Amino acid sequence: MSQNKVASLNPAEVDVIIAGNMLTGFADGTFVDIERDTDTFEDVSGASGEVARVMKNDKRGNITITLMQTSDDNKTLSNLHLADEASGSGTFPSLVKDNSGESFHSGGVCWIKKPAKAGYSKGVETREWTIRVAHLITHVAGNADIS
Repeated sequence: MSQNKVASLNPAEVDVIIAGNMLTGFADGTFVDIERDTDTFEDVSGASGEVARVMKNDKRGNITITLMQTSDDNKTLSNLHLADEASGSGTFPSLVKDNSGESFHSGGVCWIKKPAKAGYSKGVETREWTIRVAHLITHVAGNADIS
């Protein structure tokens, strides 16, 4: 790796799009967290040390979004959840894209697991929303070299 390489990350360039809505009002710190449930491969070792592996086709995962309690998008996510709870047909697409780099994470069939936990204090609290993704496509890449 070249010592002259300089990469740049701009958190404001991370788009989180849920059901066609570009979310805003993220909390400080980790505001989006993406993870699949299952390892892509499992492996076993036989009695003589031979190794076999099996591909797991379970691509379920979660996109966890942390908003400030003051974000208007708490209402957006609440409305999506309430509509799904009432009809059972409220799935939607999701996309998280780092526009200052090449990473993206998406799913075509997603839903909100449950309403965000709500707490109130004399400060600004956070609301954590878990978006369940039936088939999470994830591409973790780097950020642009600006040197």
